[in-house]
Amino acid sequence: MSNRAKPDWEAIEEDYRAGVLSIRMIATRHNTKESSVRSRARRNDWQRDLTSKVKQATSNKLLTADARTTGTHSEARTTEQEIIERASDEATQLVMSHRANVAEYRELSTRISGYLMTVTLTDDNHVAFTRSLNAGIDVLAKAIKLERQAFGLDDQQGGTYEDDLEALLNSLEDDSDSLAVP
Repeated sequence: MSNRAKPDWEAIEEDYRAGVLSIRMIATRHNTKESSVRSRARRNDWQRDLTSKVKQATSNKLLTADARTTGTHSEARTTEQEIIERASDEATQLVMSHRANVAEYRELSTRISGYLMTVTLTDDNHVAFTRSLNAGIDVLAKAIKLERQAFGLDDQQGGTYEDDLEALLNSLEDDSDSLAVP
């Protein structure tokens, strides 16, 4: 006899229909086989039809920064709205975590910039200074790009922001090249 608990197929169906987790992740989360999840989904005609609704609910929550959870789960079959709520809560927490991580890189960029402002450029340190400057610019550019993604700003800009950023970085790199003392 196996000590393995029987899978909670209702919970597995909810995760499947939410469309946020991969089937492999769902199987791992519920301690069952991926093939079992696929087979059950096919047999019961489960549809991964809530993905766009979950994304929309996540966007709405991120706009209001109100990532609250609801602890209600009745004995009755979970409603579509409840599935969307739970899945969007998870996605919201993930994006908020990403935002915190990006803020750390922004801080790193600020520290590099602050340090470079204190350095006096000399014949002996101009190569190291230029490398540090380029590293600082690179960290800042990546942090800005990640911030824009984490806050969903790129969707509204249509790509023009990246063109402006690239032009700015190119001009900064040109300026840093001119700092090199022959």
